[in-house]
Amino acid sequence: DAHSFNRRALCESLQASNPKIARLYSDPAQGHLLIEEQVRALVETSVKDPRPLAEARLTFQQWLCLGKAHMPAGTFDNLWKFVERMNRVRNNLAHSAEFADFDQKVDSLIKFYAEDGFTHANTARDRASRLRTTLALVCGILHGMAQAISSCK
Repeated sequence: DAHSFNRRALCESLQASNPKIARLYSDPAQGHLLIEEQVRALVETSVKDPRPLAEARLTFQQWLCLGKAHMPAGTFDNLWKFVERMNRVRNNLAHSAEFADFDQKVDSLIKFYAEDGFTHANTARDRASRLRTTLALVCGILHGMAQAISSCK
């Protein structure tokens, strides 16, 4: 249908604009790392000299706060909330041998940033596909934000 064609076209466009996004399609676990990379790029393009940031040894949460601080208040609120939720889900996975209700957490994450009409995934494969698409969209938006800031310098 037209909806899935548009989603596919969007993903192909995002992958073409930033080839690193293609990593999400071979390994969805790369999503958190790629989003962190995009947040760092956003911050680094916003400052006059990014070199001291490398020495700061900032945590993901600190990079995220810096990224939010570089945007006008109230802009991209859903994007930042999604990234914060994604980080919590990732931390729960990384620090727990068992992660109860994982499917529900992933569905909630996808639903948070999904279009109207969200339906729960019927299969693990469908859930993974939806998660990859959502992560690619968020990465693409962050990448575009960094590019926009860079072009204004």
